[in-house]
Amino acid sequence: LQANPFYSDLRNLYEPLYKAAAQRGEQTLIVVPAAAALEKVAITSALVESHILKSAYIPGSYLNLLGQGVEITQAAVTTEFGFDEPRSCTILQEEFMYDFGCSFRIVVVEKPLTGSLKSGGRQAPSDSSAAMTTDWLANAPKTEDWMLSEVLHFSNTYVQAPGCEAHCARRIQRIVDESTRKLLHHYDTKAGKNDQQSIQQQVEHQVYTHLFQFLWGHIIRTLKDYDRKLHKHILDSSDPSTLTRQLMVDDLLATVDCRASAAELKKLDSMISPHEKVECLVRARTLMENQLTEAVRAERARAERRQPGVTQKIKEVTHDDLLCLFMLSICQSQLTNVLPHMFHINMFMSVDGTMKTEPQKQAFMLFQTAITYFRPATTASRQGSLSAPTANFSAMLGAYGSASGKQADGMPVFIDIDDEFGGGDMQPLH
Repeated sequence: LQANPFYSDLRNLYEPLYKAAAQRGEQTLIVVPAAAALEKVAITSALVESHILKSAYIPGSYLNLLGQGVEITQAAVTTEFGFDEPRSCTILQEEFMYDFGCSFRIVVVEKPLTGSLKSGGRQAPSDSSAAMTTDWLANAPKTEDWMLSEVLHFSNTYVQAPGCEAHCARRIQRIVDESTRKLLHHYDTKAGKNDQQSIQQQVEHQVYTHLFQFLWGHIIRTLKDYDRKLHKHILDSSDPSTLTRQLMVDDLLATVDCRASAAELKKLDSMISPHEKVECLVRARTLMENQLTEAVRAERARAERRQPGVTQKIKEVTHDDLLCLFMLSICQSQLTNVLPHMFHINMFMSVDGTMKTEPQKQAFMLFQTAITYFRPATTASRQGSLSAPTANFSAMLGAYGSASGKQADGMPVFIDIDDEFGGGDMQPLH
């Protein structure tokens, strides 16, 4: 083990990560790829973080520092949610290590849990102190343990009910706020304004990652029938030429290649935190803007060749153009669990106090507005021009879950899904 390049780099180049992991004691399990499998693998900080595991308080289940799920049996380590590809790695060796006053477990496996096996040579971090300053929770183990205990208590005691997701999101935000406050107190004056934002973002990401199975299972069960109907309507509109006629888009917009943005949206299926998902939407929107801009330039060049010397009118990229491209991309993406993804992101986006950027808000608004176009309620009125989008989720989807828009305890629910997506043959959720 001492001669293993991964273990050696972990001890020397990434010592802050190793020390923080060791100090968690029995909650830590470090996966070390066999030396023979590392000959052409770059040992980066991301690779190291993906192999440092923390107990998920479920026997055999762990989360790495990137929030990805791993299952461990006596014979193998298997990647679960969050990884780009499933991978099962045979355990070759197992031992207990004692370091920094704590005992923890190490397993040696036949190959890395993630990453290409044919990448370039090994790399050192540009600044070994950067790993310490960016992993705020790892360097405050007491606060991290408090946060994890609160998350565990919440998942064991909170009863999720359909229509009360907004209340659930606010309860989660309380854990985030208190964990952030404790971290800021721990670092005192060491954390500047940008670092404070980084701390809150990391806490939010970690809390939602640890609660993924708790939240996602409820969302999937609640929206199963509604999402099935929505998916059918998306499939009915999956032909790009048919959809462009329904939307009455201009000829230029119909030439935009949406394959790259559709592939980006498909990545939502492998993501586990709403933060990752909304950033995926931002990237998809950027791809759409770039593709549309290229289409505009190409059309202008063609027009100048047809009419040299004549000033050409430049088409402006509008909100409705991007909305149409989102619809086309959703159809081509073969994305599953479309409605659950939207609700999962909205649990994060709808709560006051969460770290949201303007590009994230705009991308999510386009995504959710595009989805409502495919809801069964609009089937009868599909033909014709696209209606103007609205920035308010509640106004866009209709009234809240009851006539007054409030639950009995005064807490607003998300939406009346039965009216908007379910049709007349389902029981209301509230």
